[in-house]
Amino acid sequence: MINILSKISGVMNSKVTPIVAVAVLALLLFRQCGISQDAKREAQRNMKNLLAEQDSVRSVESKLGNVLAEKSAFQLKYNELSEEQESLIKQLELANNKKPGVVIETQVIYRDTSIIVPVENEIGKDTSYLAFKYNPNLPGTNRLLVSGRLPYTMVDTTLDGMDVSIINPGSVNMTIEQKIDLVTGLYRDPKTDRLFVRASTSFPGISFNDIQALDMVDDPGTRKALRGARKPFGIGLNVGYGMVLTTDGYQAGPIIGIGLSYSPKILQFGK
Repeated sequence: MINILSKISGVMNSKVTPIVAVAVLALLLFRQCGISQDAKREAQRNMKNLLAEQDSVRSVESKLGNVLAEKSAFQLKYNELSEEQESLIKQLELANNKKPGVVIETQVIYRDTSIIVPVENEIGKDTSYLAFKYNPNLPGTNRLLVSGRLPYTMVDTTLDGMDVSIINPGSVNMTIEQKIDLVTGLYRDPKTDRLFVRASTSFPGISFNDIQALDMVDDPGTRKALRGARKPFGIGLNVGYGMVLTTDGYQAGPIIGIGLSYSPKILQFGK
């Protein structure tokens, strides 16, 4: 009986060993492909960040007549942030050390040298005022209001033997209200797969001095969303050891095939 079992075991081993070897090689090949793909993605991300660092703000033609500008965006991990970028995130003052997924900083300059505003003279008993108000009609929801009153008094005096009146100005009281309709967003170029930030405004006289966008690839919220998007069921290549249904019933042995797999989210690891 022992000899019979030994012979059966030898036959089984001679058949199983090549299959197990193929299964192990397949697993190693899949693992190596995954590592190579990860390394390739990291190299591409680093190259895109280098291009983003060398990029500058450029104007884009707008079909709507807006001021439109864009610049390359960064895809960074938190341990790759510069001191300036870390300072930018600190300005958000997020509680409990929360970390944002996307940070966008926009620097705009408003310049208008063609402003002509009439000045009104308000004469009072003791103090008079020079008053002005600039409130142009702007497109969209933009708004600009600049107004002020400059008090002054007239003093009669003698200058070089002549009686003259001198104006003594006081401190001007200014009011400034400004609302800029500004839209920013991230988009990925389908041809180059590079990430860009674009800003648009219909406020006249605005120019974009700088735009900086940080897309944090290791953001906890992003990882959570990716984990939530995982599916427990899938179709793929199955390699392993288990029960095989044959004409003689169930038999234990190595399995290689294509089929439906089930993996609960709690057992799925990685980002």
